[in-house]
Amino acid sequence: ACDRAYAPAKKHFEELEQRRSENAEKKNAVLEKIAALNERIADGAEWGKVLNERGELVKAWFDAGALPRRNARAMQKRFDALTAEIDAKLDARRAAERARRRALIDQGKAIAERPADGASMAAMIALQKQWQEGIKGAIRLKAKEDQAIWEEFRAAGSALFGKRDADKAARTAERDTHLTDRRALIDELQALAAGSDATAVKRAIDELSARWHAMEWPERKPLREWEQKFSNARAAAIARIAAIRGEAENRQRAAAAARLAVVERAEQALGNDNSPDM
Repeated sequence: ACDRAYAPAKKHFEELEQRRSENAEKKNAVLEKIAALNERIADGAEWGKVLNERGELVKAWFDAGALPRRNARAMQKRFDALTAEIDAKLDARRAAERARRRALIDQGKAIAERPADGASMAAMIALQKQWQEGIKGAIRLKAKEDQAIWEEFRAAGSALFGKRDADKAARTAERDTHLTDRRALIDELQALAAGSDATAVKRAIDELSARWHAMEWPERKPLREWEQKFSNARAAAIARIAAIRGEAENRQRAAAAARLAVVERAEQALGNDNSPDM
């Protein structure tokens, strides 16, 4: 009677043991693949594939189900040892990759401290290309760490590029100030074309010329254009001096002619008064 009552339970336990034996075969196959993966890991490994394969094998291990009691401890111990060894290799590789990126960050910070000239810009751009090339095929870091390290590296480039932009803006502002000052002198010089005092115009030309040549010029490139503008305005002012003097001479000649005409008329009138009566 007891045997008959136990028979269904016995069958269940036998089936359970059979399934666990099958699980053991699956897990042994997984262990062999994990061991093979562990042997393949080297400096030149394709780290993305290694990480993916490790994740897939660990999942396959747990999906395989429970093990028979007789060999569960030994198989679990081997699984733990193999995955720990793989993880140690992965951690070592991550440390090396972290150090590599840190070295690039230090280089970037050093470049960012330099003047934002062509050489510094070229060095930073080359370093950014080196960063991008280096992460191809490199082992992945933890997402937050990877982002934080990238932000730190990018900040160095942003600092240099920001310095370049600030320098450019300062040069532009300085240039605009110089142009404003020079334009004002040219306007003053052009206004002399309406002057009426040759001496005052000549004195103003000399003063404005001295101020013009005393000015600094931040960039040589546009200097010729503005020198020509100043030269044209100066020539017009000098021409005005000649015109003023010509006008003065004309007035003097007209005045002399008028005086002469008065004298001639007076002499003629006097001659008429002294003539004998007929």
